[in-house]
Amino acid sequence: MGMNVMLTAVFTPLETQRIKTGIWPFRKIKDETEIAMYVNAFDVINGTLLLTRLESVKIRTMAEIIDDDWEEEENAEPKKIEPEIDEKTLTKALSEIVENQAAEVGSTLREKPWLGRIMSSDASGTFINAGSDVGVKPGSVFEVLGPGETIASASGRTLALPGLPVGEIKVTEVMKDRALTSVQEGALFKAGQVIRFKK
Repeated sequence: MGMNVMLTAVFTPLETQRIKTGIWPFRKIKDETEIAMYVNAFDVINGTLLLTRLESVKIRTMAEIIDDDWEEEENAEPKKIEPEIDEKTLTKALSEIVENQAAEVGSTLREKPWLGRIMSSDASGTFINAGSDVGVKPGSVFEVLGPGETIASASGRTLALPGLPVGEIKVTEVMKDRALTSVQEGALFKAGQVIRFKK
């Protein structure tokens, strides 16, 4: 999708608890295991979190061992036990979680504008941190953005948001992960400035 985004995905440890289901006299004892995955999408250009999302599924299986004392106690709390899930069921649940997370991440990121940065700029030209790997081609035009307002993050770090366009650059040579651009006469840019595709 041509974006500089770092994705992290973390599965939480499996948690299984023994629960009562149904109503008397059809009550059953089952083991319920929750499988959960967190996904974060982090914009490496402006240092902001674009998305954080939790997806989970619960799998219920018949309990192999029934604790008679616990079964007879009407208001018993669920008991935590070691999970026992067969490989086929686990694989199906994990696939479902990953597919749902991937669809949501793709949908969210499609709504975000692509941003890059100027790596260096001097008399010989200006290099940007985007190349053929994200679809840049000779003739592609980018807007160079000036500094915008600043905001403080929860950690106390100050983040500068992209501001209004202050000029344009045009790609003349493309490499895998960077590109050389020409600069309008009289324009002065510096490393670190944010760029975006011109619409």
